This record gives sequence, C-alpha cells and structure tokens, in this order.
Amino acid sequence: MFPVVTTLVRSAVALAADGADRAAAAGTCLSALRLLRQLVVQADGEVSAATLIDGSVGACLLQHKLAALKDSGSAPPATPLPAPSLPGTREYALACDLVDNLVMVHQQMPGNQVLVQACAEVLSALVGQMDGLPDSGTLLDLLRDGAADTGDGTGVSIRALPLH
Repeated sequence: MFPVVTTLVRSAVALAADGADRAAAAGTCLSALRLLRQLVVQADGEVSAATLIDGSVGACLLQHKLAALKDSGSAPPATPLPAPSLPGTREYALACDLVDNLVMVHQQMPGNQVLVQACAEVLSALVGQMDGLPDSGTLLDLLRDGAADTGDGTGVSIRALPLH
C-alpha cells in the first residue's frame, strides 16, 4: 500500500465536497476513474484497461458488496449513480489534478500497484459519497464511456503512462 495514494484521493474528494453536495464529490470520483481508464487505454489499449482498471474496480465493488451482505444478511439494492463531473467545472479540474498526481506517483513506483490502489481508493470514496453501492454493470459501462470526457481538448494532461 502507498499512503500517498490514500492521501491524494482523500484530499481531492474532501476539496470536491467542500462547498458542494455529495453528488458533486461523487461526480469527481467518477470522472477520476474514467480519466484513469482513458489513460490506460491510450497507453496500452482496451485489454489492459479492462484488466487493470475494470478488474480493480470490480474487485473493490465486490468487496464492498460482500461486507454489506455480511453486515445486513442481504444484498444491498443498487444506488443510482450521479453524473460524472463535466469538463470546465471545479470538480472536473480536481479529478484531472488527482489523476495527474496519481500518474506521477505511478511513474516512480515499480509495477502497477499504484493504479490498482488508486482505483480501490477512488471507488471507496465514491461509495462513501453515494451512501450506497452502485450496480457494477452500470458503473463499468459509465467508466468505459469516458472517452467523451476530454473531447473538447481540456482536462487531464496526457502524460506518458508506462505500464510495468
């Protein structure tokens, strides 16, 4: 585990939630996940994104669902997802900054564990902001549709993302 990843995610979500509602902070989390996935697609293709990002998100969501099942004895109903943050908004800028910082940390560490941990941390923050668990299929579909996020040329700077 990399404590810096936890700190970066918590700080970005706290800033997004400051002066905004929880849906806006959740939108920041969704945008960050979409941007991370987009960077992996650009760096190494759809298969790597499906393995690294989708797999990490799916595994973390399953852990949350199993914990909820253990606590309550029944599977929780799916909570509707808020909309991702829109380019040009404060929350989207925070998502872009978070992803840039996570990529810088990833570049300094061996392996891809920073990206895996980042997905888990951001998803956990999303669940916390939503006060519930999203449907996994709906969430993954939303993440895969993230190419529209930077269509206007603004947003996250495209860094070289070496996958180890």
